Amino acid sequence: DNIFVFWEGGLPDQRTGLLKLLGKNKKFAQRFDYLAEAELADYLKKYITDNGGLMEKSALALLISFVGNNLWQLTSELDKLIAYKNRQMIGSSDVKEFVVAKISENIFGLTDALAAGNKKLALKLLP
Repeated sequence: DNIFVFWEGGLPDQRTGLLKLLGKNKKFAQRFDYLAEAELADYLKKYITDNGGLMEKSALALLISFVGNNLWQLTSELDKLIAYKNRQMIGSSDVKEFVVAKISENIFGLTDALAAGNKKLALKLLP
């Protein structure tokens, strides 16, 4: 079997022949969207539990605000925090100490939070 993976940032042009051909059968084409905020939090809570960790809700929210919706980086940061705390509760101070926030993403996250009227998240994202 041969497997080809085509990745395109944003939505591809729906009019192309290749996309029409592949899109006829869900077996050949699949779209992976970012998780919504609640889905992301649920996924990460399960990941933490499955890997033997404990984390405060506020620390998880802070981690998401620092990293954004990048599952690879989020799980890497969680692995690091879980290993460091060794079955002890991970708190916001641990996230602040060990996770480097992406400034450019925080600026966009801050803008999004303000546009959505989410004052609590906007205040967390302020440097």
